[in-house]
Amino acid sequence: MAKVRAWNAAGLIGLATLFFGAPAGAGQAPAGGDPVVGSHMRAYVAAVNDGAAASEAFRTQHVLQSHADQVPAPVFAEYFAQQHRIHGRLQLVETRTSGPGAAVGLVRDTTYGALHGVTLSLDPQTWRVLEFDPRPAPDWASARPKATLDAETLGRRASELAQHGCDKGAFSGAVLVAKGATILAETACGPANRRYGAALTPESKINLGSMDKMFTAVAVMQLVEAGKVVLDAPISTYLDDTWLPAPFAQRITVRHLLTHTSGLGSFLGPAYRKGPANAFKDLADYKRLVRDDTPAFEPGTRYQYSNTGMLLAGAIVEAASGESYFDYVRRHVFGPAGMTNTGAFPLDAPVANLAVGYGWAPETPWGWTENTLGYIYRGSPAGGGFSTVGDMHRFAMALEAGKLVSPAAMQVLTPLQAPNEYGAGFMISPETHAGPIVGHEGFYRGVSSQLEIYRRNGFVVVILANQDWSAPPLGDAIRGLIAAAK
Repeated sequence: MAKVRAWNAAGLIGLATLFFGAPAGAGQAPAGGDPVVGSHMRAYVAAVNDGAAASEAFRTQHVLQSHADQVPAPVFAEYFAQQHRIHGRLQLVETRTSGPGAAVGLVRDTTYGALHGVTLSLDPQTWRVLEFDPRPAPDWASARPKATLDAETLGRRASELAQHGCDKGAFSGAVLVAKGATILAETACGPANRRYGAALTPESKINLGSMDKMFTAVAVMQLVEAGKVVLDAPISTYLDDTWLPAPFAQRITVRHLLTHTSGLGSFLGPAYRKGPANAFKDLADYKRLVRDDTPAFEPGTRYQYSNTGMLLAGAIVEAASGESYFDYVRRHVFGPAGMTNTGAFPLDAPVANLAVGYGWAPETPWGWTENTLGYIYRGSPAGGGFSTVGDMHRFAMALEAGKLVSPAAMQVLTPLQAPNEYGAGFMISPETHAGPIVGHEGFYRGVSSQLEIYRRNGFVVVILANQDWSAPPLGDAIRGLIAAAK
């Protein structure tokens, strides 16, 4: 589920995601074979393959100028350099349209030999690029392999892919692949701490990024099922105006928070970065970063990924349960799932087996920088906690078995909210070449994580990486194995 709307500048902007602008409006797109669409897709591939000059050509010649002017050329170049680092060179296999104003490319990398998708959103007047979105390989006949892999072979190959990624410098982290409760592969490679030469193991606690949003959504639904929260009640029912002014809190519902349709933004902005980070230990400490947020649109009318929304959902968990958010999820989510190595650990706490995150820094003598000075001090309902691949597999199994919420509640959390490919606290990939997937991902500098639950055949894939962008290409490679499973 390697979905990064537009681009993320290697996680430098935090858990929020940067958009070029709104998706293209209505209009009849050129055909996939149209020269304009083909030119855009070839230029994107060249920007990955051929360095700064090619990325600048893509920015200036193919992106809508008003959007390109918003982003400095070095930031653009860094995005494509990161894509080259993790993918190697890309080969364009096929291009098609995908609804009005969008083109989808099927590409293959040289790091893993895996198939990936790339979506370009196009301006309906000029057909220049508004957004670009790396994503799973689409469900096209050209992407579907023959079903030839047995489970044992699939697990062995997944482990080999992870090691190959480490050998290439494209991956550092832990991987688990399972068929239901049966673990087929559980492995780790790369450094947990470069200062001391400590190696990652499958028991390493690695940062989840935004994957904590699933825990928050599950907690809210538990309280809904207990009769303590109503999804379509305004959040003013639970939160006073020290969190958000009443005129906004009365128009935003709990459901809007979970589905990212509140219109709110991200509390991880300039005010947060002024710090100090350890000033934000409990949820109430974030109030000063939230109370001035103004919805960008009428709640419920659009989708905008919102860390502030999920933070407020966590505050509702506290208000409705009478427990701190961290105590609640530990007792009611982690406990029932058997997740003994998961938590929002403060960064200055001496927690055993805690991996350090590393951001790619080719301009430095070391090639990498630790993310500890620029990261959230303690995880929040929006992200930043730590876990192991084993614990995240246990979370998936507890969800599927109905141990955390009922099947009816899962039907609230995981249906697709078109066209967003998001449910309520869960990301949805409905049309991959390995079938529909639910789960979540996380991105930040030094953080790249994925949980994928394959609804067609019961596979579960957990990838927790402690360096930039590492999870998506490996996840796509493993997805190709699952697509070929017998």
